[in-house]
Amino acid sequence: MDLIVRFKNIWSVCAITGLSLAYPFLASAQSDWGYTGSIGPEYWGDIKKKYLICKVGRLQSPVDLRNVSVQKSNPIHFMYEPFEMSLHDNGHTLIVDTGESGSVRIGPNRFELLQFHFHAPSEHLKEGIAYPMEIHFVHKDDKGNLAVLGLLVKEGAANPFIDQVWNSEKTTGEVFNPYLLLPGDRSYFHYIGSLTTPPCSENVNWNVFVEPIELSKGQIDFFRTRYTKNARPVQRLFNRKISSY
Repeated sequence: MDLIVRFKNIWSVCAITGLSLAYPFLASAQSDWGYTGSIGPEYWGDIKKKYLICKVGRLQSPVDLRNVSVQKSNPIHFMYEPFEMSLHDNGHTLIVDTGESGSVRIGPNRFELLQFHFHAPSEHLKEGIAYPMEIHFVHKDDKGNLAVLGLLVKEGAANPFIDQVWNSEKTTGEVFNPYLLLPGDRSYFHYIGSLTTPPCSENVNWNVFVEPIELSKGQIDFFRTRYTKNARPVQRLFNRKISSY
């Protein structure tokens, strides 16, 4: 049966029975931080000593991508490879573990792809505008330095590769190429920031694509049914510069 048809059937059952669509095939984990109430983003730095930088750091992410300085072309080189998907829920988002599925080269540095995950709404703003979702591709080099590629998501045409992702928990042997999620235009914003979740570690190499990718309303709703909001608010830029390439 077509995947979209299955989604529609699930929604129909929920509407008839009054049940919520809560991804019963995904297990959530408990955590000492979250996105609302007394463990929300404004309190992360007070929860644990190791989270203090969330409160006092000056290289925090996300940020509003504005007042950008245009630089000479410095393309990101992609060396992604297909891999067998493994999707899990860590209690804060859905994560696709990519294993040894390739790398990127940013300037002289090579970073191995570790995983990608999802936020709704977008964490980064573009000229003050939030997008419905954002996808983060997390990478690490051989010295432990992190680089994250951010993909802003707007509502539009259905993305067949996201259907693969959403369905991967219920199937085995699903092979996926992360390269297929990238936008056609590889121009990007660059700045030095942090992880957007505790412990908010800094000196992360951030690269957010200028061109958003499209997901359908149904695909966006599928994620937002579980996570109505899992986005950290934008942080102060201080004296950092944002460049575009």
